[in-house]
Amino acid sequence: MTAARLLLAATLLLLPGAAALAGDARAPLVLASDNKKAGSECLLDTDCEDNRCSPYPDGKRYCVAIGKTCSAPGADGASPGKQAVKGVCFECVRGMGWRACPSAPATTGAIRPTETRNR
Repeated sequence: MTAARLLLAATLLLLPGAAALAGDARAPLVLASDNKKAGSECLLDTDCEDNRCSPYPDGKRYCVAIGKTCSAPGADGASPGKQAVKGVCFECVRGMGWRACPSAPATTGAIRPTETRNR
């Protein structure tokens, strides 16, 4: 990470609090330029063309294109829905990002006890 990006990241962390002290002042909008395309690995929102860097279930963060909900390596992103990542089910949820799929119920009917007999 270059010194300029590190300084920018530190400034972004400080500015929202400073804007709150100014009363009705709005936090500044920082736009990225000449940065990474959607699907590229990133650390900060400002690393990406569309200012959207979010985590993926593989433990890394990727740039997300406008119009997509979740990150996806090597792609614009993912829309809401389920997807297998290394054989494990994950769900892309609007406003939440990726989360593990809820486990399916073992049965759809009433559970009946197993009968055992002594012979």
